[in-house]
Amino acid sequence: EALRPRVERLLGRQRLQFELRASTSENLTYEVRLPLDANVDRLSKAILDLDSEAVTGVNWDQKKEKK
Repeated sequence: EALRPRVERLLGRQRLQFELRASTSENLTYEVRLPLDANVDRLSKAILDLDSEAVTGVNWDQKKEKK
């Protein structure tokens, strides 16, 4: 099974709001809204565990909410 639907199921199970921003054969980029107390390390590990051969890293960038 392709990685994208598995990542999206994982994010959905966590009840996170997300939007696919870019997709290439080597990268998936999402905008994900996380609660302030979210454990990104645990979520990163869960994403890595989906396919340890295909997923080589998970990066998080913090954005400030526009008012």
